[in-house]
Amino acid sequence: MVYTAAILTVSDRASSGVYEDASGPALAAFLAEKGFDIVATALVPDERSGIEEALRAWVAAVNPIPRKFAEKVTKAIEEQKRFFPGAEKGEKKPSEKKEEKPAKKSAGKAAKK
Repeated sequence: MVYTAAILTVSDRASSGVYEDASGPALAAFLAEKGFDIVATALVPDERSGIEEALRAWVAAVNPIPRKFAEKVTKAIEEQKRFFPGAEKGEKKPSEKKEEKPAKKSAGKAAKK
């Protein structure tokens, strides 16, 4: 059985040329070694419109999956926006923010309590 794969790399800096994307080609090489047929690749910025455009183009051109797939992905993006409205602005999720740890008390101060 032959498996197919499409690789969508999402990176603001790589897509704008700040550095060359290595992850997409590395994944393509890995999957090809495992016998996958790579049917499409794309490198897009971390923006909803670019991601949607790439997915829609793949569905229209390759159509290895039902046409409703792009709609499901769009709906998933909308759900994420609903639960975390700052995602499109690049804000970090609360779980990704670093917590400031309270300053540790010195041994001398702790012993006086």
